Amino acid sequence: GKARLDYLLITHFDKDHIGGADQVLRAVEVGEVIQPNGDKDSKQYRQYTSALAGAGLTARRLSGTEEFALGEASVRLLAAQRTDYEGDNDLSIMAELRYGERSFLFAGDAEDVRLAEYLEQAPGHFDFLKAPHHGRLGGRTEEFLRAVSPNYAVITCSRTEGAEWGVTQLLQNMGCETCLTSEGEVMLRCDGVRIKIWQD
Repeated sequence: GKARLDYLLITHFDKDHIGGADQVLRAVEVGEVIQPNGDKDSKQYRQYTSALAGAGLTARRLSGTEEFALGEASVRLLAAQRTDYEGDNDLSIMAELRYGERSFLFAGDAEDVRLAEYLEQAPGHFDFLKAPHHGRLGGRTEEFLRAVSPNYAVITCSRTEGAEWGVTQLLQNMGCETCLTSEGEVMLRCDGVRIKIWQD
């Protein structure tokens, strides 16, 4: 039922992250589009740029760190530090959101190199984590999870390509309540103090 988005964030250009962005741009008014500082030769990227042009928009290419207010919340976007990673996933823009007493981290599909960049900033605890790269276990995963030590986590995965057991076990051992999208749509509500998370 929403007719407008203030921001549309394209974390990176893999088809499961940019695919459908063209339909969003055609369906609702978008104030600003933010994307990594790069391009990709793919059908989904071409569909996205065509829809941008149709909406009269030019995406802003994020190459550093940016902070802004979103209502009563604050947002901090952290771009990848390079443009020449071995894989597209490490181009992921990571997003921190703080609202009242609560903090949220959205890690895109960040893999080991990108997670190492983020860990250099000594990020500290977040109440909520959108886990990186569909719950894949990498060389930096445990260090990253222990650094951000979430109370709640969501892993975007499917029944055919589920989260790796090592990741779900790490989160369980940390006492983190974890939801997998393979088990249904995840909803979250926060009033700045309490976080409620449920699954349909």
